[in-house]
Amino acid sequence: MTARAERILLVPGAGNSGPDHWHTHWQATDRTIQRVKQADWNDGTRAQWIEALDRDVRASSASVVLAAHSMGAVLVAHWAAAHRGPIAGALLVAPADVEGNWAGEGSLYRRFAPIPMMRLPFASIVVASTNDPYLSISRAQELAKAWGSRLHVVGALGHVGSDAKLGNWEPGLKLLDGLREIRAGD
Repeated sequence: MTARAERILLVPGAGNSGPDHWHTHWQATDRTIQRVKQADWNDGTRAQWIEALDRDVRASSASVVLAAHSMGAVLVAHWAAAHRGPIAGALLVAPADVEGNWAGEGSLYRRFAPIPMMRLPFASIVVASTNDPYLSISRAQELAKAWGSRLHVVGALGHVGSDAKLGNWEPGLKLLDGLREIRAGD
């Protein structure tokens, strides 16, 4: 992993990121990478989750690059709708379409609906898979357009999480580095 001036903060979705998740691999290979800490990874309110992200963003003296997965990507959009902080960019991997039919009524996912459809105030890349059961490509395109994000389609990697067995997911690290190029072009 290359040296970075920014602090990298991992933003998992519901259930946190398990031992086979690329989040966990990234954190294991670079001890400077930190993970947002939620009080309850399977419950809570949207406000509680936003507060936890805000606390961890504000704890940084350096600019922050977010690497969010699933509902964590939607959490970033909710945070940005109401907060500002030293965010340099965000890699938004497989945002869970919490408005989709798969999300059960009353579930933690539904507490994040509706998804904010406003331009994010920082550089961002939305990563989508062609066979994600929680996000169609057309919905990924809508989110990327609304958020002002670059869309990157990775092929058939499911929900781009633990089940994809991506290990250290080097292409994801390259995308993270690519956020610098987006910022330089602004």
